[in-house]
Amino acid sequence: MRTSGYFYCSSLSFIIALVYANKEELDKHLQLGNQLLAKAQFADALTHYHAAIELDPTNYQTLYRRATVYLAMGKSKNAIPDLDKVLQLKSDFIAARIQRGNVLLKQGEIDAAANDFNSVLSVESSNSEVTAKVELIEQLRQIVHQAKSSFEGGDYASAEYYLNQALEHMMWDASLYRMRAKCYENSGMIRKAIADMRTVTKLVSDSTQSFLDVSLMYYAIGDVEESLGQIRECLKLDPDHQKCFDFYKKVKKFAKMKETMNDLIAKEDWMGCLDKGQQMLKQEKEVEAIQLDVYKQTCKCNREAGHIAEAIQECTLVLQQGDDVEVLCDRAEAYLLEEDFDSALTDYNKALEVNSEFRRAKEGIDRVQKLKKQAGKRDYYKILGVKR
Repeated sequence: MRTSGYFYCSSLSFIIALVYANKEELDKHLQLGNQLLAKAQFADALTHYHAAIELDPTNYQTLYRRATVYLAMGKSKNAIPDLDKVLQLKSDFIAARIQRGNVLLKQGEIDAAANDFNSVLSVESSNSEVTAKVELIEQLRQIVHQAKSSFEGGDYASAEYYLNQALEHMMWDASLYRMRAKCYENSGMIRKAIADMRTVTKLVSDSTQSFLDVSLMYYAIGDVEESLGQIRECLKLDPDHQKCFDFYKKVKKFAKMKETMNDLIAKEDWMGCLDKGQQMLKQEKEVEAIQLDVYKQTCKCNREAGHIAEAIQECTLVLQQGDDVEVLCDRAEAYLLEEDFDSALTDYNKALEVNSEFRRAKEGIDRVQKLKKQAGKRDYYKILGVKR
């Protein structure tokens, strides 16, 4: 009996020592986590809160602090499970319920957010902050309804107007960004549509279709490199995604051709550049922005190869879509080779209107003025019938 009593006491002592050791370690992690949180060193604070929760998964205050860190780091999806657990452990924790309501509201889960806020008001009916949130939710219901109604009716300008209002408060709602992206796309504002869809890829974990959509839009505006980068992101998520893989092969092939053309230009192989340009135009016969990007390069290559008429024609095609300072200067230099000084001067001046500090245009104007002066002298001596 003495032996068993001895072992019992030893075991009890060991357990007590272990409990105290765990509590000491727990308190240390909590203290460090709180200090780091106060200093806004969120990643380090998170490490200590993880360790504390492993030691005591039922400590609702630690869970709440970890949720706070997640939110500070922009990881709302990670915060929600912690807040859920907090409220399971302590349903009357008002601060946690308000915090969860705020997160749900930003995510566009307005019914769930309203439930949390109304639950708070049932206990604290005079809470003005929460009362304002309940009123805001009712306004947002109407705004979202107007946005959807306008969108379905094809009134994209009105839909965009309402979506802008909704997204001021529901900035983590992927569906609203997706809808606004469609509005922008249908209105021809592709870069704005891309920006919204890129936001969607950050908000939604399975974003294969969104990455494909972004890649297609980048390709449509002639940005092959960005298109390739986005389609690769799709395949990282799902290597077997057939649509992404098919488009990846197409974009990769074209990107390689573009890289080869740039290498030929760097080597001043102007005829090689023109041959590669023809191959690229045969490869892509539909997307105008891609074709214009090719013409932007072949304009320069034709000029350097002495094909002045072709250079002017291709530069003009590009400039019909908007003034590009490099292309304006390329066309100006082609005009100079034909001694069309007035047209060259017009292009250089246009380039300076776009970018008043563009050095190539400034130097071009100086060159035109010198050439005009020389030409004037040449004509003067020709009229006199004497040699200079």
